[in-house]
Amino acid sequence: MSASIKWFPPSWLQIKTADKTIYIDTAYLGTYFTNYPKKIEFSRWPDPTAPRQCIKELGKDIKVIAPWEEITSGDIRIKAVDAYNTMEVSSTRKVHHKGYGVGYLITLEGKTIYHAGDTDFIPEMKEPGDMDAALLPIGGTFTMDAQEAVKAAITIKPAVVIPMHMKKADPQEFKKNVEARSNIKVVPLQIGEIYKLK
Repeated sequence: MSASIKWFPPSWLQIKTADKTIYIDTAYLGTYFTNYPKKIEFSRWPDPTAPRQCIKELGKDIKVIAPWEEITSGDIRIKAVDAYNTMEVSSTRKVHHKGYGVGYLITLEGKTIYHAGDTDFIPEMKEPGDMDAALLPIGGTFTMDAQEAVKAAITIKPAVVIPMHMKKADPQEFKKNVEARSNIKVVPLQIGEIYKLK
C-alpha cells in the first residue's frame, strides 16, 4: 500500500500507510471528524511529538523537537522545520513567531511529505530538498496568502501541492496559477478526501 494523505480544515493532516497512521495539527477535533480513533488525542498518545511550546499545555512526557531537529520512529523519519510569520509579507495577523511553531518533513515508504504549518513564505523553505507532496497554507490571515503560496510552491518544487489553511482563498485559482507557471500538480482536497501518493 502506498502512503495516502487525508485533509481536514484548516490544516489537519492524516498520513496513512499499511501499518502506520500519523496525524498533524488536529485542530477542531470532532468538528469534521467525529469517529476519530481516541488514540489521536494527546492525552492518550504513548509517544507524541510536538514543538517545545506544547509542553506547558500538555503536561505529558513528549519528545521535544525544534526546527531542523530530526527523530525516527521505526522506518519513519520526522524533521521539524521553521514555520513563522514575517513583517515583509501579506499575512495580516503576525501571531506565529520564529521558534514558536514548526512545520514537518515526514519521510516514509520512500516518500517525503512537507506540512508547512502556520507560516508565511520564508527563506528556510529553500532548504528541505526533494519532496513528493507539500501542504501549503493559502489563506493569508495567519499564514501566507495564495500569491505567496504560488511563489513558495515554485521555489520548493514538490511533485504535488495540496492547499490548506484556505480561509476564503480559492484553491482552484491557486491550482490554475501554480500549474500555469510550473510542472507541479495541485490537488485541492475536499474535507476528508484522500490523495494517494504515487
